[in-house]
Amino acid sequence: MMAVFPFLIIGQAARGKHMKTAGGLSDELSGVGAQASEALSNIRTVASLGLEKSLSGKLSDLLEEPLVRGRHEAHVNGLALGFGSFVLFAAYALAFWYGGKLVDDGDITFRELMRTLMAVMMSSQGIGMASTFLADSDHALKAGKVIVNLRDREVPIDSFDETGLKPGTLEGKIEFKNVTFRYPTRPEVTVLRNYNLTIEAGQTVAFCGPSGGGKSTCVSLIERFYDPIEGQVLLDGVDTHDLNLNWLRSQIGLVGQEPTLFIGTIAENIAYGLTAKPSQEEIEEAAKMANAHGFITKFPDGYDTQVGMKGEQLSGRQIAIARAGRFTASRSTPPSAWANALMASPNTRAIHGNKAPPTPAMTIPRASRALSVGVAY
Repeated sequence: MMAVFPFLIIGQAARGKHMKTAGGLSDELSGVGAQASEALSNIRTVASLGLEKSLSGKLSDLLEEPLVRGRHEAHVNGLALGFGSFVLFAAYALAFWYGGKLVDDGDITFRELMRTLMAVMMSSQGIGMASTFLADSDHALKAGKVIVNLRDREVPIDSFDETGLKPGTLEGKIEFKNVTFRYPTRPEVTVLRNYNLTIEAGQTVAFCGPSGGGKSTCVSLIERFYDPIEGQVLLDGVDTHDLNLNWLRSQIGLVGQEPTLFIGTIAENIAYGLTAKPSQEEIEEAAKMANAHGFITKFPDGYDTQVGMKGEQLSGRQIAIARAGRFTASRSTPPSAWANALMASPNTRAIHGNKAPPTPAMTIPRASRALSVGVAY
């Protein structure tokens, strides 16, 4: 029985060696899965462009090579496992035959035979079960490396950092001083170079320009989604790097070009942007500021209407504006503490409808749409 152990180990070792070379299969499948997920999450765009058959064919082509490799891998696994099982059970058959012969000849007792066979069988099963994990050792090492890298990664901007200044009052003056910035994923492209800008408190400002011109980059730097490579971004004369990050972002209402709503009711989505736990009156006040109260009340469930996955049940821009107007609904907040309103596209009716003086900044692709703002860059 012990003589067959080397054969079992050789079979599992050969399988493990093959699995190491086939480790790229999971990477290929994850890439195809990402493309399929992207297509499904943007199914309306895909349908509007008539790309269903084209994308389906593309995904089928991408799956062709992983399918061939997967079949080859399955064949190797089947042969290795079949070989191991054949050797093991052939050894069992030989052991029982020879053991029975020894018992029949009186050389050993039946109890001694069973005790020996059970000891060998249990040990061989343990070795066999342990050897099946040899093929996964390479995957385990890769996964462990990813986890260790994530654990040791230094985060340039820590959202959980509690340090930093929290000024008692906020006027809303924003300054860019000699700012140079490149995205980490595109270090060869300089988006902003020695950029200087001053936005006075209370000014309504629009950033105009073509796609890729740095409009959204300015908003991201103000929000400290990124830090400039060189230069400073100042809020009321204080470098945003020196401000408490959570405090800074709590002073800014951001409405993206494609606002995201979360699963839940309209009231819950608006409440996410309000300070503390708002009352129903404060939620409605924020909705009125965004000119959303009227159409919300027309729903059968009013503010308790479910928005659906990513807000698919309704257009979320005005809801997002209401969510961004956190200080509008707070009657205890003085006008001097009003936040900046950063928008990826203009909704001047909602902005100019505010009674308090924020510092709205908008990113607009065409200058013709910036006629109602105070300053355009």
